[in-house]
Amino acid sequence: MRAHRSAALMSDIWRATVYEQKSCAKRSDLRIHVADCGSFASFFKRTGGIPMTATIDMLELVIERFVEISILLLESFGICVLVVTALKSFYRWIRHDDALRLELAEGISLALEFKMGGEVLRTVIVREWKELGILGAIIALRGLLTFLIHWEIRNEEQALEKKMRAALESAESDPVKYTEVEMPDGKD
Repeated sequence: MRAHRSAALMSDIWRATVYEQKSCAKRSDLRIHVADCGSFASFFKRTGGIPMTATIDMLELVIERFVEISILLLESFGICVLVVTALKSFYRWIRHDDALRLELAEGISLALEFKMGGEVLRTVIVREWKELGILGAIIALRGLLTFLIHWEIRNEEQALEKKMRAALESAESDPVKYTEVEMPDGKD
């Protein structure tokens, strides 16, 4: 039963590949043979094999679809990370939390890295130099943004460290006044 399902799936992929190439005369003859055969296995037996160009076309189609789905997934992950980070940051902004900028920058950086991964995968299916140039520019801009955000994260971490040290030093100098020190990131 499982072999029949996989043969039917291969037959569907084969038909999709052959039907997409309607302009080629050889493939139009091949399309008739595929339509006459009930499954991929019977087509294979009747013709004695798959022509190499059709196999390459089929593999190209499968890889292209897989890459397109992967691009959509990576970009969706980036959007989800960005939305969740924005909601968490809004909550921290309402609470007047000092670590707001740090968390927001880290979330934006992670979202940009997911989006950049999608752009790198998109280079696999690009067919023209003009599209490749546009993708290169997008990747360069996102890389620059990621670099700037990482620089901002480093500066924000240093500022929070200084603030925490100052709070701890003032707590040590006057233990009666500061019985409990609140950490800048909202944790006790």
